[in-house]
Amino acid sequence: MIVAVLSWLFVWRVVDKPIKALKKGTEHLSQGELGYQIEVRSQDEVGDLARSFNGMSLQLRAANEEIVTWAKTLEDRVEQKTKELNRAHDHVLHVEKMASIGKMAAVVAHEVNNPLSGILTYAKLLRKWVASGQVEHEKRDEAVQCLELIAAESRRCGDLIKNLLSLSRTAPMNVQSTDLRGVVDRCLLLARPQLEQHGIELQLKIAEDLPRVPCDPSQIEQVLIALIMNAIDAMPHGGNLWIESWLTSAETEVEIQVRDDGSGIAPDVLPHIFEPFLTTKESGHGVGLGLAIARGIVERHNGRIEVESVVSRGTTFTVTLPTQAPAASLAGAGAGNTAMKVR
Repeated sequence: MIVAVLSWLFVWRVVDKPIKALKKGTEHLSQGELGYQIEVRSQDEVGDLARSFNGMSLQLRAANEEIVTWAKTLEDRVEQKTKELNRAHDHVLHVEKMASIGKMAAVVAHEVNNPLSGILTYAKLLRKWVASGQVEHEKRDEAVQCLELIAAESRRCGDLIKNLLSLSRTAPMNVQSTDLRGVVDRCLLLARPQLEQHGIELQLKIAEDLPRVPCDPSQIEQVLIALIMNAIDAMPHGGNLWIESWLTSAETEVEIQVRDDGSGIAPDVLPHIFEPFLTTKESGHGVGLGLAIARGIVERHNGRIEVESVVSRGTTFTVTLPTQAPAASLAGAGAGNTAMKVR
């Protein structure tokens, strides 16, 4: 009995107790308490095992701390690179915007020159009538008409310049409840001289029941201007341009369609049409950023952008914008999802 009791005490102290300590240590490690240490009381194999456990625990803690440090560094670098990419995107957006404006500037300048010439002519005529005293007598009604024409032409010049300046203005994304009819009208005011110069007939059909859409009107104007200018470039010898907009059957989205009967897009190019620096225009007439930026803008508005085209029969872009969009997603990227369809 004495031998049995002594044997039990020996096994309990030398084997059972250290093994339980090791088990407790592994439980602490499994719960995430890295660096947990076991008290070593012997120099035998169990003590060696305890010392190995303590070393492993310290190494695991050091490795975890290193991983956390690297993760924090990586997070900081990702944040830094994201900011750099956003700045680069904004710069490219502005460059392409200015390129589109430059293409219209010459035609708009010519268009502004016509009313200015009329204003100058009528002003000289009125001065002549005033000098001869005819304004108070037989030329009074004609003078009033001349003044009305001068006022109307001045307003037209002012509207052209105002819309050109608003399109060129660089600003952060400014989401507001927007009437898309007004956006389309402003785009057409800028593009109409180009349409007339190329002999393109405009077919405009905007649904009467369109709801107001949460978007940045200046950026949506940029998208539509890019699509209209692409359509004009596809019809150098004239044609038809259809701009239509309607509320979808689910009444949750508004679609704006820009369609032309121009040269169309080749089937091998069509799948890549929204890729940066891909252009079907002649050298010197585009750098292939317009549609890539248009897609980015539409996606920032939680919409969709698609395209369909048939060579020699024309192309159709359909931009779909939600009638309601989460404010967080619109403000978040200063960027979201949009769809455009081209046929």
